[in-house]
Amino acid sequence: MMVSAQKVVCVGDSNTQRGYPAMLEKQLGEGWETLNCGKGGATLLSGTRTPYFGTHQYQALLKSEPDVVVIMLGTNDANPLWWKGKRATQFVGSSAEELISQYQKLIGEVRSLATKPKVYVVTPPPVFPDRAKGEKVTMRAARKELLETEVLPLIRKVAREEEVILIDVHGRMLGQEQLSSDGVHFTKKGYELLTSIIKEGLLQR
Repeated sequence: MMVSAQKVVCVGDSNTQRGYPAMLEKQLGEGWETLNCGKGGATLLSGTRTPYFGTHQYQALLKSEPDVVVIMLGTNDANPLWWKGKRATQFVGSSAEELISQYQKLIGEVRSLATKPKVYVVTPPPVFPDRAKGEKVTMRAARKELLETEVLPLIRKVAREEEVILIDVHGRMLGQEQLSSDGVHFTKKGYELLTSIIKEGLLQR
């Protein structure tokens, strides 16, 4: 009798959409398949250009019948335009409170799927301002600070309180500036490293 492959659904922003799920399927090998549900610019926060809950990729996630869901969001939430700016949101509270609430909502909806998938939360990769050009250097520096001081601690808090497995891509990719193409995205070798860290996390738990 043929055993169906384990389906891994990858949720995230442009660093997911650009293709690490395809690399992950190749690295995992036979018995695994991946579905790319990443959307460039996606945020957990509402009132941004691309709230993840309003995307086609989110709807695809809900219909995907996954065995495993890997969530890597937060890089775009650390954009000062969204974190510190005024957003058209119905949420009453701070950006930090909304991020926690939205992440908990996403994890809860994934857990409620009929397949009862295993959930992994991945810390966003580092931001490397020096790899950007022109005025983007300042923008990347501001995002790096918000990511490290505000967003990452909250993601770790959510993973701990929701009792989901945390894969620390951020910590493992610190110091890898040469693998970043523009301070936020990565070269092929960078995505291969990111993928290998996620693969290791999946196989060890």
